[in-house]
Amino acid sequence: METRAARYQKTKISMSKRNGNLIVKFDLTKGHLDPTGEPDSCWMFLLWAYSSTAADIDFKFIVCEGHDIDHKPILSKGAISGGVHFQNPNPPTDEVFQQIKGISGLNNNWLLMVEQTANATNTDCVVCMGPRPMLRIIPAIIPMSCVIEVMSTTNPNNNCSFWDLVFPLTTAEKEKPTFSKKVAPGNFTCINRIGTGVQLGKLNRSSCQNVIIMQNDFIPLSRGDIWWWCGDDRLFDRLPRGVTGYCALVTLLLPVSVFPITVDGLVDKLSSINPHGWSPRHKRDVWLTETDPTYIDAIGVPRGVPDEYKLVDQVAAGWESSICWWCTINKNVDRINYIHYNVQKLGNWTQKGFEAVHEQLSATSIMAFQNRIALNMLLAEKGGVCTMFGEQCCTFIPNNTAADGSLTKAIEGLRTLNGKMKDHSGVDTAMWDSWLGVFGKYRSLVASALVSIAVFMAILTLCGCCCIPCLRSLCNRLITTAITPEETQLHSLLKLDDDGDDDDDDVDLDTAGLFVEGAV
Repeated sequence: METRAARYQKTKISMSKRNGNLIVKFDLTKGHLDPTGEPDSCWMFLLWAYSSTAADIDFKFIVCEGHDIDHKPILSKGAISGGVHFQNPNPPTDEVFQQIKGISGLNNNWLLMVEQTANATNTDCVVCMGPRPMLRIIPAIIPMSCVIEVMSTTNPNNNCSFWDLVFPLTTAEKEKPTFSKKVAPGNFTCINRIGTGVQLGKLNRSSCQNVIIMQNDFIPLSRGDIWWWCGDDRLFDRLPRGVTGYCALVTLLLPVSVFPITVDGLVDKLSSINPHGWSPRHKRDVWLTETDPTYIDAIGVPRGVPDEYKLVDQVAAGWESSICWWCTINKNVDRINYIHYNVQKLGNWTQKGFEAVHEQLSATSIMAFQNRIALNMLLAEKGGVCTMFGEQCCTFIPNNTAADGSLTKAIEGLRTLNGKMKDHSGVDTAMWDSWLGVFGKYRSLVASALVSIAVFMAILTLCGCCCIPCLRSLCNRLITTAITPEETQLHSLLKLDDDGDDDDDDVDLDTAGLFVEGAV
């Protein structure tokens, strides 16, 4: 008798046989295992194995939903004492992935390629590979002396027989592998088929390091994992007849990054607070580059601006400032105003450009969204657009033109900056415009000349009223002191102490005597 729970769970359980193993799958993506919707429930199942010679054997297993289960199987003491043991105590990596993530290399090519790459290193490592990786073209490792021997004969000579094992003979492939069109410049070994005929591909001599000249009737053999690339989006295992041009012998490489690291080292890196400490490699910065040759020297002066981009010659400005420094100050003010004006113009034009792009992208996004809705309605029976192309290939346009989008925020910030610069700009020249207007288009030149004259007159007045009188007074004093002698003066003798001792040795010569003062 089939119960209600059995009818419900029958739709969620599937079994398949693969490589001598029985795989039982539970699909819980559209509901729980319990028919009533209880998330935390355990169910015991009986799995019967058919036997034609004896009674059928039943196996019991329990499935608990919503409980954390250790991925490594364990046995109770009773089971161990009863003789139960694991057939494989150390399951392979693929089986561990199957238990933890529900995927394995048997049904996931991406995981299979990553596992093969990690196993090839034979050491602890971290393997990184992007989604849907595209194969990259690299030069084949066959030396130039063995290219023709290996690719044209089925039994190469002793010097090249090793490559016959690396790239064995194979049949012609109808479907060539898909590869990335971005080919890095490499040391390609090419053949140049000469003669009459159509040129094959777009490869030229500059892409080849070594070139072997062959006739256009040269037809190479098909070998595994090696191809001919002639510069376009095609690969050939056998070159067609009657064509000319350059073709490189290449092989394909999967873009995978392998980082040798132990488990303890990986845990230390991931537990680090500073993300910059995760990578042991540090990029070196180039001091001077072609795109930015400028730098700040030891005394804080900007250097390295090319001469063709300079506004003023600093050598000429130095001489000018030593002769007429007030002219240099006035010129610097005009240059600052010139730069400030052009920065405002740049900000205004940038704002207009971003606003135009924002308006067009907003309309384009709305139209694309409307078209997607219409296509989904037309293809509703097939599941919509994303079902046809796959979720990984289905693309959605980011809504950066929304009110809180990145493009909208950038435009608002640009508007604020332009408004602030406009508020800080402008000088009051009303008092000068009334009478400087008579000079017409020469008003700026006259104003600069008047300012220079005013500064010069101020300096001249300061020197004439203060500096020159002071210097004249000092010179007069110096001359008078030098040519006028001073009179000699005699000072009176001081009285000696009379203590009854007439000995001349007791006279204090420091307190009595004749002092003569005269000009030195």
